[in-house]
Order: sequence, then structure tokens, then C-alpha cells
Amino acid sequence: MDATRFAAEILSASSSGLARLAAERVVPALANPAAYGSDAFQSWRQHLAGRLADLSLALAENRGEWFAEQVGWAKVAFRSRGAPESDLLLSLRALRDVLASELPSGVGEASVTCLDDVITRFDRLGTSETPGLSTESGAGRLASQYVLALLEGDRRRACDLVLDAVRAGDITPQDAIVHVGLSAQRELGRMWHLDEVTIAEEHFVSATTVRLMEQVLGLATCAPSNGKTVLAAALDNDVHDIGLRAVTDLFELDGWRVIFLGAQMPVEDLLWASDAFKPDLVVLSATLGTHVRSVAEAIAQLRLRRADPPPVLVGGTAFLSEREAEDLVGADAVVMSAGEALPVARRLVGLDDAGA
Repeated sequence: MDATRFAAEILSASSSGLARLAAERVVPALANPAAYGSDAFQSWRQHLAGRLADLSLALAENRGEWFAEQVGWAKVAFRSRGAPESDLLLSLRALRDVLASELPSGVGEASVTCLDDVITRFDRLGTSETPGLSTESGAGRLASQYVLALLEGDRRRACDLVLDAVRAGDITPQDAIVHVGLSAQRELGRMWHLDEVTIAEEHFVSATTVRLMEQVLGLATCAPSNGKTVLAAALDNDVHDIGLRAVTDLFELDGWRVIFLGAQMPVEDLLWASDAFKPDLVVLSATLGTHVRSVAEAIAQLRLRRADPPPVLVGGTAFLSEREAEDLVGADAVVMSAGEALPVARRLVGLDDAGA
């Protein structure tokens, strides 16, 4: 094991104690500790434990830019919630000093270097605006109306707006799923991160979007069977599967047999399903950086399991680029958006664009 990966293992194993030591430095230096709740120390200890988990992953997978992006997201969240960005910078410096003093000689250098890079670039991180829904297209305007109806608490009106548009032929079922349903989910995620909606509102929209996609699928006419089977899952502790669900809906409309396993699927059970259903293609998603290892493990195990393993297509917000995803998990193909999945999948299994 090289020094960088060893450092990642040390961080992961020692994160609780290291977070405590860093929090002990941060809280006394805060201008207003009460802004972080009745137990500021515990709040900061949890925050720093999460930052260490991100740092451990970045070191293990050589993902320094991904770690910088996570810090940028945190900076946006601090700003949106009225917390001083300087407190976040203070915490990064405290964490850097703790790692420099507590980690064994020859182990801490990689961690400290990664933190030094982020600290140096701190003013430039999290400065770009996260775009909201565009209303320039018909689908964008419909997505905005859908979100507004849901934030007003009217689930029936929100769904009827979309279903009526599908029935009238104003929007295809595919566009209703991808450019209304998933666009609405991205908008709520953006709004939650900016502290514009509550977790309760986000959950309400998510539950409604799942119901909407089921209703849209019920209105659509699926293509004749193309003889291909796709197996899809989000693994282990990944609880996000709406994007994956939307992708499999597109496959079903295209005539595939869909085996959708959903979220939090243990790798061993994914392997069982692959043996049982003999898919022509496996689709795996990863939402957070901490989910990437499970995807890589699953791909490796799938290829050991069968002499003729199915190709594996991956996607999700855990990946910053196609090249990065290919390097990290060894997939046969990577897509960066739901709309790209079906054309790539058809190519992987030998279907032409005109159909089976």
C-alpha cells in the first residue's frame, strides 16, 4: 500500500478523535459559537468528521479536485445560512494543524498538502452561481410550474399540469420524466443547499416526483420488446435513486426488460440478481464520493462472477467527469446526465439507433 492510500486509511480509522481535537481548536476561536446551536462543539465535531471522510476518500482515489469542490459546496452552504465563511476557513486551518501534529511522520504529508491547496484557493472556491431552472423551453416552464404548485402544497395540481401536457402531446413522456421530473429534483436540491426550502419540502417534492414518473409511464406506449434486460441499482448506503429510476423508465419505454433494484443495494445481493436475471447491461449510480468505492467493488466482482460479464454503465453526481469515472471504477461507459444513458446503453449491447 502506497503512502497516500495508507494516509487515507489512517484518516478513516482515526476520524472521530481527530475531529474532536480539531473542534477543540475551532470552537474557542469562533466569534459567535451560539450561532451553531446549543452544542457548538458537537456540531463542529460532526462537521469536521465529515470533512475528514471527504479528505480520506480524496487521498485514497487521488481526487484532490473533488475535495476542493466539496469545500466549495460547504462554503456556499455557510454563506446561504448566514454563517461566516471565515469560520469554515478557520476549521480547515485547525484540521490542517491537527493532522500535521498528530499523524505519524511520513503519513500526514499528503493530507496536509491537500488541505494546504484548498486553504490557498479558498477565496476562489464556491464563487460560481448554481443555475436554477431555465424557463426558456416549454419543459423548463412546465418544471417551474410543477415546483411552484408543490411548494404551495398542491400535489394533485402539480401532477395534473404534467400529465395533461403529456396527454395533449405538448411534451413526450421521456421529456416529462427527464426535463420536468428530474429538473424539479435538481432545483429542490439547489434550493435546499441554499437554505431556501426545508428537508420536509424536499422530501415532499421527491415523493411526488416518484409518483408522477409512475403515472407518466402509465400513459406512455412502450416500444416492442428488444430482447434486452437491464439491471439497475444504487449500492450500499446510497439512498438516492430517483435519477436511476428515471433512467430505467426510459429503458422500459425503449422496450427493455427492466430489473430495478433501487437504493441501498448490498453488493452481494446485486451479484445474486445478476446471476438470477442474466442482464445484458448493468447500470449503477453513485451520488456521493463515499459511494464510489462500492461501485468499483461491484464492477470488479461482476467481472469475476461470470466468464461473459455484462457491460456496466455508471453515472451520478459523485463523478466530476467521464474520464475520472472510468479511472475510478473501471466501467465500460460513463454518462453525466440521465438523457445520455439510453443511446450509450444501446451501443454497449449492440442495438442500433433505429431499434432492435
